[in-house]
Amino acid sequence: MLEWPVRSVLITLMICLMLTTSLAWCEETVPKGDASKYNGDGQQVRIVVVGDPQPVERLREIGFKAKHVAWQGLEPNENVDAEVIFLSTGWANDPHRYAYLESKSEQFHAFVKQGGGLLVCQPNPKSKCEPTLLPFPVTFRNGYDEFDTTRIGTGKEHFITLGLEETDLPFPYDPILKIDERYTVLAMQKSTQWPSLAACAFGDGRIVIQTGSENPKANLILPNVAIKRMVLWAAHREMK
Repeated sequence: MLEWPVRSVLITLMICLMLTTSLAWCEETVPKGDASKYNGDGQQVRIVVVGDPQPVERLREIGFKAKHVAWQGLEPNENVDAEVIFLSTGWANDPHRYAYLESKSEQFHAFVKQGGGLLVCQPNPKSKCEPTLLPFPVTFRNGYDEFDTTRIGTGKEHFITLGLEETDLPFPYDPILKIDERYTVLAMQKSTQWPSLAACAFGDGRIVIQTGSENPKANLILPNVAIKRMVLWAAHREMK
């Protein structure tokens, strides 16, 4: 028979193991900040990046299957083999590219309606734009107010923002001046009330709009955890 001190040690170790297992289970079921633990099969998400190819490397580092495609000849609902179309920062700053993408609005709508994901980053228009490739109206403006960079979360129970710090939320480098009520605004700049993150369902698919910068050299970097959550939600890969 084991002596009492030995039995005490063994009992203590068993209790610690049970608590550790319990805490680990809680962490897996309640996402808080680090989306890497809640990606499910997120590493298999196929992403097509349109516009600046710079995000491809970062998306791959996060764990996604990302590739860049030229906008010329893009047919969103015909020749895109991806779960998510990622319009990278600056996709509207070239008038020719913007006009071409806008001419494919119906195809973008069909792609999403049939279950695809569309992640739209800051467009950087020459002045303002209201892209029709988005099914519900959104008005973007070039320029921003960096005097007070504080962001606030307005959709804290949403998978994309659940448990994230305010500094993890995108900063509105392209202010959203107007946004249709069918979008759920998830984050905004505190001082200006300009939305910087919004999401909606459309048909069987999903749309995410974010106006932060995915460029790792930006002053206010959009962290990997935020990008990952956006992609996972758009692709229907969030943990149920």
